[in-house]
Amino acid sequence: MLSKLFIQNYALIDSLELEFEKGFTVLTGETGAGKSLLIGALHLVLGQRADLSVVKNKEEKLVVEAEFSFDDDEFKSSFVERDWDYSNPCIIRREIHPNGRSRAFVNDSPALIDDLKSLSSMWIDIHSQHDQMLVFEPHFQLSILDLLGNTKTELELYQSAYKEYRNTLKTIRDLESLGDERVLDSEYQAYLLTELDEAQLQKGEYAELEETIHLLSHSQEILSALSEARNLLENNDVSISDSISEARSAILKLERDAPKLQSISERLKAITLEISEVLNDINTYSESIDLDPKSLELAENRLDLYNKFLFKHKSVDADSLIGRREEIRNSLEKLELREARLKEIKTQLIDQEDLLNSLASKLSEVRKSSIPSLEKSMNTLLSNLDLPHARLEMRMSKESHFSLTGTDTAEWYFTANKGSELQILKKVASGGELSRVMLAVKALAGKFKRMPTILFDEIDTGVSGSTAGKIANVLHSMSSGMQVFAITHLPQLAAAGSQHLKVSKQISGDFTQTLVHILGPSERIDEIARQMSNTELTEAAKEQAKALLLHFGNSVD
Repeated sequence: MLSKLFIQNYALIDSLELEFEKGFTVLTGETGAGKSLLIGALHLVLGQRADLSVVKNKEEKLVVEAEFSFDDDEFKSSFVERDWDYSNPCIIRREIHPNGRSRAFVNDSPALIDDLKSLSSMWIDIHSQHDQMLVFEPHFQLSILDLLGNTKTELELYQSAYKEYRNTLKTIRDLESLGDERVLDSEYQAYLLTELDEAQLQKGEYAELEETIHLLSHSQEILSALSEARNLLENNDVSISDSISEARSAILKLERDAPKLQSISERLKAITLEISEVLNDINTYSESIDLDPKSLELAENRLDLYNKFLFKHKSVDADSLIGRREEIRNSLEKLELREARLKEIKTQLIDQEDLLNSLASKLSEVRKSSIPSLEKSMNTLLSNLDLPHARLEMRMSKESHFSLTGTDTAEWYFTANKGSELQILKKVASGGELSRVMLAVKALAGKFKRMPTILFDEIDTGVSGSTAGKIANVLHSMSSGMQVFAITHLPQLAAAGSQHLKVSKQISGDFTQTLVHILGPSERIDEIARQMSNTELTEAAKEQAKALLLHFGNSVD
């Protein structure tokens, strides 16, 4: 239940703290007094979008804090899932800072707004006049049928299968989209792959070809230079090798007398060996140079092939062509596998459709089987709400496609008059009749959903007299199993509450503020009498107010 509400710096409210009781709480006050502000503040703390226009003092933060108490720990798992600290009572706080930043907390743990909405929707149901239009919507009518008809097991089984079915459809669409783009040029891609495979491209080959072409293009100059070097080293009248050998022989003769010359002798020996190796390398390199023009032509043709592929595939370097080749190969392989995968998954889709049809049929059967008792309960409540001849029928029809709720669609038919033909609810229900239909729905739903708290914002719109008394009886009865709030202008409803709050405006200088006062017995008598007389209080009106309060077991002393 909602046990406390604290509001600070919200619209016409400076600071307000309220404590609520179990049972039935009514809120009354003149039009424009600020009853809607309490609803707005409550919506805000429950996760509604923040609006800076409701901040009273723009220099200070707005704070709304709600405390909820529970009879047991049935909501504890919701806290564990979100990694929040659990406590009973639980405190939800919403803050709007002067810079526009909005923050939310659950037991002082930071919370996302969507999580706040999800959590609070299990604790309190705020029903406004606008919400009454929901009863016209087929999806709402079907959801009420599921709630009251206890289709939870069948619906969960169906929805689990439906989600798998939707995932399979998405996979098929993705595969078909992938195929549509690539099948068109698959033959061309295969041709490109054949070209690249036949070319037998090798990593590093491009650089080797450039080096080879440069070498073959300058082979004559290279051979001439090598020949000259060879002649200088060994073919002169006195070759370098011979001169070094003679120098070493001369030093060897002196080694006995001058041992330090031994190192010079060794170095001359090493030079002789190095020159010999250089000559061997010159001869080997000279012999390796191919003077055949065809070799140059072949290398140039091979390089031209690389350059053609580089341009064709828009590659940055020759080695990346190898990666491009493997990319095309993988793409074609995926395309081949795509057809096999599509065939496999489409077969799976057929099986899923068969399962969905079966589960949808079971869901429909449970819905249909629950309709007679639900119609009876609804019509009994409508009779108790001063519509003795009202009839409501819940009709279902089958759609040709699957949806999240099955293959059923709902439409409620209604008449408030004896002997009149049933018609679609939204075509025939007046405002007052619609209020009572929605109240009957909420009264039944409260028993099934175990909603701890429900708030009605002027559910009595469009009714008066005995009808108001009937609505008061229903709300009073609902409050025996849950906490009920009602904002009302009718004395019958005001008298039914076990707690009575009066909302009023007070002008102080140039400022106006909204106040809320919990009424005692004598104050309640005056307030209810004022609602009945609309003018000055009379003793007759007070006596009627006392009678109404006593009727619902409330104190008048």
